[in-house]
Amino acid sequence: MGSGCPAPLLPDSPGRADAADLADLIVLAPTTTECRTSGWLEEAARRSAEALAGDGVLYALVPTRGGARVAGVLRDLGLAAGAPFVHVQHGASMHYLVPLAGGAAEYAFGQLIPMRRWRRRAIMLVLGLGGPRALLAHLVRRGPMPALGFAMQRAGARPLFEWLFWTGGEARDAGVIGLARAAGTAVVRMKWRGARGTVVIHRFTGRDPLPSAVAKLPLMATAPDKPDDARHEDEAARIERFGPGASAAGARVPRAAGGSSRGSCPVALQTIVSGTPAAGLIMSGRRRALDIIERTVRWLECWNRSSARAGSLDPGRAGRELLAPATTLAPFLARGHEYVDWLATRCATSAVAPLPVVATHNDLTAANILIDGDREIGVIDWESARGDGLPLVDFYYATADAAAATRHYADRVGSVAACFAPGGTHAAAVGPLAARVQRAVGVSDDVAELCFHACWLHHAANEQREAEIAGGAGAGPFLEILRWVAGRAIGPTSAARGP
Repeated sequence: MGSGCPAPLLPDSPGRADAADLADLIVLAPTTTECRTSGWLEEAARRSAEALAGDGVLYALVPTRGGARVAGVLRDLGLAAGAPFVHVQHGASMHYLVPLAGGAAEYAFGQLIPMRRWRRRAIMLVLGLGGPRALLAHLVRRGPMPALGFAMQRAGARPLFEWLFWTGGEARDAGVIGLARAAGTAVVRMKWRGARGTVVIHRFTGRDPLPSAVAKLPLMATAPDKPDDARHEDEAARIERFGPGASAAGARVPRAAGGSSRGSCPVALQTIVSGTPAAGLIMSGRRRALDIIERTVRWLECWNRSSARAGSLDPGRAGRELLAPATTLAPFLARGHEYVDWLATRCATSAVAPLPVVATHNDLTAANILIDGDREIGVIDWESARGDGLPLVDFYYATADAAAATRHYADRVGSVAACFAPGGTHAAAVGPLAARVQRAVGVSDDVAELCFHACWLHHAANEQREAEIAGGAGAGPFLEILRWVAGRAIGPTSAARGP
């Protein structure tokens, strides 16, 4: 209802509903002009109230100054409003929905959402003083969504997020999921990766300052872009499989705390890992990227060493990890076929050299590394972990991502060059750290170089696959990184040069 509905919320093809049908969700999004048009708001509110199902939700997205009037009109029609939500966009693909209730807002803006130090301090000051919502909206406003929204329901309707507090009859930890119909709220984080999205929900009970659990669910019933093993093994199973080893190596990891499904959508509950995402600490200047990398390396050394199994770069492995993705991506690279030939030659040369199989996380961004004072690092988001990965790939990715955070992710290629190109800004400090991880698993310089290429081939191939599924085009950041990596490898005269 209304002309102000953001494009991402519009249906792909508006359906035709029977007039007697009641709606589970109505988005009321008037423009400023519609709010000021005589009778428009009253009529839209009346139609919305009549169409809303008993347990349905009317979500109002209104200009900041029109919120009170809209809420008043809807209350007169028998709908009750809960606490407002703040919408925060971080980058192109990450969105947060933060309720202004209990400790949820303080947790979200104080720890969870990456932002500059001055902005975080200003938001926390406004929250602490109970400042005007218009000022808070101004501080967080980014992207196409209005900064504020609020949900309204009929009297007696099921509370928002009530399903998060049901045990499902299989509670294994009463302190985490043994709650039934408890009052609470949630901070919602949504991340899109091409056509695939994931929702992470931080659950708050009452006015608790910290979440009691985390729920994760996909925005698609299937993930066709993932490898076969990822489609058949959910994140809870991966946590149970890799968590003990990662924990013994010196990281705090979540524990699976049960699961259920909502319709066709699987929902996995996890315990909370305390701490602030390293990305936010780096972006705000509260921690140096190299300090984060150093702490991560201490863990990776031990985890790689303890999980390593003997192996080599046999033809099958070389094909899966390097040659197949390089061949797929060759059309998008300058002199791409020369790059494939270069990789094939290097793989043949290193075929008999030791290349252990190690457990890998495969998404070790600074956002997935949590810092809690001097405690061991926390590592979350294990949905891409595997037990037969290449050594060093987590190190290369984590290092480049932490460096990119110092530039607010504005220059991914420059961040990789700063870490791994001779003379790069961070190269003198990164080199010894790379050597430590390399020694932990006993691989040669030539094999480490191939692992470097495998890292960026993997991420570029995933990025390209997701773009194709979404029907998009253009070079993403990982393809640009791979172009830089490949260009340095084959050189202007096809001379081989390492990272």
